[in-house]
Amino acid sequence: METFRVIPASLHGYRAVYAKDHSYPGIIKETGSVASGGIIRGLSEKAISRLEYFEGENYSLEAANVDVMGRPEDAFFFVPGSGINLSSKTWQLVEWRRRHKAAYLDRYFKG
Repeated sequence: METFRVIPASLHGYRAVYAKDHSYPGIIKETGSVASGGIIRGLSEKAISRLEYFEGENYSLEAANVDVMGRPEDAFFFVPGSGINLSSKTWQLVEWRRRHKAAYLDRYFKG
């Protein structure tokens, strides 16, 4: 079994927003904004391939410099392509967990 760690990280100059008519996020460039998330350490090449498969052809990996506990670190993040329509509403993990997580898990892992 793989062991990995998720460490809080911030991506300056970007904001996480909802995909239109969906509960999942996309990320947009926005001067002065900060997208909060996490950096995952310890992923195997196989796990990265699985993430790329899950995200699909409408997302691509992009390199960035993120803030990890006050220190800059090189990382990659998924960027939505032109086939993904994004809203202007800021996406927040706390809200997603409260409002959408149960339905998401039912849909993708139970059936």
